Amino acid sequence: MKSHPGFGLFTPLDSIQRIIGTHHGTKPGPNLIFFAGIHGNEPSGIYALHQVLDDLKQMQPSFKGNIYAIAGNMQALILGKRYISKDLNRIWFPNFIIPKEEREKVPEYREKIDILRLLIEILDNGRPTYIFDLHTTSSHSMPFISVSDTLKNRKIIKSIPTHLVLGLEELLDGPMFSFLSELGLPAILFEAGQHDAISSYENHVAFIWTMLSTLKCVSKKNISNHHTFTETLKKNSPGGAKTFEIKFRYLIQNKEVFSMKEGYVNFQRIEKGELLASNQDGPILSKRSGFIFMPLYQEQGCDGFFIIKEIKPFWFNFSSRTRKWKLDKTIKLLPGIQKINDRENTYLIDKTKARYKAISLLHLLGYRKVEYYENKLKMSRRPYDNKSPKTSDLLENFRNYLAMLTN
Repeated sequence: MKSHPGFGLFTPLDSIQRIIGTHHGTKPGPNLIFFAGIHGNEPSGIYALHQVLDDLKQMQPSFKGNIYAIAGNMQALILGKRYISKDLNRIWFPNFIIPKEEREKVPEYREKIDILRLLIEILDNGRPTYIFDLHTTSSHSMPFISVSDTLKNRKIIKSIPTHLVLGLEELLDGPMFSFLSELGLPAILFEAGQHDAISSYENHVAFIWTMLSTLKCVSKKNISNHHTFTETLKKNSPGGAKTFEIKFRYLIQNKEVFSMKEGYVNFQRIEKGELLASNQDGPILSKRSGFIFMPLYQEQGCDGFFIIKEIKPFWFNFSSRTRKWKLDKTIKLLPGIQKINDRENTYLIDKTKARYKAISLLHLLGYRKVEYYENKLKMSRRPYDNKSPKTSDLLENFRNYLAMLTN
C-alpha cells in the first residue's frame, strides 16, 4: 500500500485486499465489522483502520470479540475514483436480480457479491454483529453520523459527540448501511470530514476506538489515551452535537450540467431563495431555509446537495420514549392514515386527507422508509427496532439474498 506523506493528501492505493486486517480477542464478544473505501476516493478510513489494528497488536489489551476491517470498492480505491461503473453505496436496494451478463460487466456488482459472501462467513460464528461504514465528504465538514432510525442504533451512538443526521434512508437509493439495518444488523454510517483532511483521519481513529470501548470489546482503562479520542471528536464538532433531519434533496438529472457554488461547507446556515448552484438552465435557488448538507464538489455523484433542519433534543428524546410506549398503535385513528394489514410496521398516508403534521408524527415514531404513490405515501419503520434477530435468521436472510443475486 502506498504511504501518505504526513497525511496531507491521501494518495491512491497501489493494491488492496478485501480484508484490511483483523483482531481476535481471547474472550467471547461481538463481531465489529468496519467497512472503509466503499467509495474509492475515500481512503481515510483504511489508513485509520491500519493504525488502530497496529496499535492493538502492540498494546495487546484484554479484548472481547473480533474486529474485521474490510475494504469496499477495491478497483476504485486503486484508481482513486468514487466508483468504476456504479456507485457501490447505491446498489443494495431494491432487491432485484442482477442479469448474469451485467454481473460480469459491472465491477461493483462483483464487489457487492464478494462482500455478501464475506459477511455470511463472519456471521457464521454466531456472535452478535455490528456494522460501521466509514466515509468522507467532498466538501469541508464536521464529522457526523447517520443511522437507520432504530432504537438499538440510537443506543450505540449515544457516546459519540458528533452531529446525527436522520433521513438519508428515505432519499438515497440503496445505501449499504440501510440495507444491512433492514436485514436486522445494527449499522452505523460515520462521515469523518473532507476527503483529504488530516482531521478526517483523526476523527476516524477516534470513532473506531470509541466504538471498541462502547461495545465493551476493550475497557476504557486499557486505552491509555481514551479521553483524547472523545476530545478529538468534540474539538472537530464546534457548537456541540446536534440532531438533524433531511428536508430536501437536489437530485442531479441525467445529462444535467450541475455546478455547486464554491465555498459551502456542511451544516452551513442557508436561507430560502439563496443561490446554491447552477446548471445549463441557470441558477438553482434554495427551496427553503435550513442548513446545507453534503454539497457536491466532485465529478461523480448524483446528489447535488441536501437541506436539513435541526431536531431539538426534547423531541428527539421524546420520540424514543413514545416508541417504547408503543404510541404508534394509535396512528391509524388519525384521518388519512391507514395501516397495511399484512405489514406490522407500515402505514399508508393519503396526503389529501391527512393533516399537515401527520408525516412529522410518523417520523417522530421512527417511520422513515418512504415510498411515493401519487397522492399517497407508504411509510415503514425498520424491522427489529429494539432487538436484533437470531443469528440463524440473519444468516438465512443473507443467504437468500445472495442466492437471488447469483442464480
